[in-house]
Amino acid sequence: MDDSYRLKIKIGPHEFEAEGPADVVREQFQVFKDMVTAVPSPALAVPQYQPSEAIVSPSPAPAPQDTTVNAASLDNIVRKDGRVVSLTVKPKGVEDAVMVLLLAQKLCFSNDWVTGAQIVDGLETTGGYSIGRVDRIMDKLAEAGDAIVTGERRGKRYRLTNTGQARSQKVASDLLALVS
Repeated sequence: MDDSYRLKIKIGPHEFEAEGPADVVREQFQVFKDMVTAVPSPALAVPQYQPSEAIVSPSPAPAPQDTTVNAASLDNIVRKDGRVVSLTVKPKGVEDAVMVLLLAQKLCFSNDWVTGAQIVDGLETTGGYSIGRVDRIMDKLAEAGDAIVTGERRGKRYRLTNTGQARSQKVASDLLALVS
């Protein structure tokens, strides 16, 4: 990629990392910046020196978490068998299925960087999806700004971006609504 752009930044407890075309990275960073500014920042008190008392530093506020879809709620739409995560409910298309599989890997196994073999195994176990190569689907998702692709050839790994995670959360919540 000649026009590849990489940005890694930390603002307080919040971290952002993206790689890809410059306009996609800028768009993702804008979404990240909006999310960080929307979170109320705790007022940190400056401790005063008091020789007779122990100074206790304030604990950092926990990072905000999206409560719409979590690992427990995903159990209603995914099946876990070893390293393979498959869907019990089929979404509209193969791209949506891949997005939910990436989200399930992240939430259920804390696996941010998913291999192509894990995605293909999940799609085959889900059934109804016959794809030869997952890299073509992942390249489309990366161009749309929903995924990050690293590595070469068989060493490629895939990860959701912030916007991709939001999109996959939406697809997963739609599937959860079908089940309940």
